[in-house]
Amino acid sequence: MQRTWSNWVGQYYTDANQINSILQSVDWNVWKYEVGPDPSGTLNFWTTNAYKARQLALDYIALQGNGSPANYKQYNYWYSNLKVVFQDTL
Repeated sequence: MQRTWSNWVGQYYTDANQINSILQSVDWNVWKYEVGPDPSGTLNFWTTNAYKARQLALDYIALQGNGSPANYKQYNYWYSNLKVVFQDTL
């Protein structure tokens, strides 16, 4: 990611001072090694399907083990990241 960012900046900016300023503005140690959301606080990785996965888990919780939501088979068609959202919510 760091290399891609650096290449992109170099491709779209021509002034060396501006390039260096932009590249120095990112604290890669925070991005790569700190726990928590992105340092900018602006990235949002939630998708419509991620919300649906979370809601399915909440629907299971609401049933308190007494059944399954009507749309429970959706889980079988999700890719692994959506299954993680579901499982983490449970």
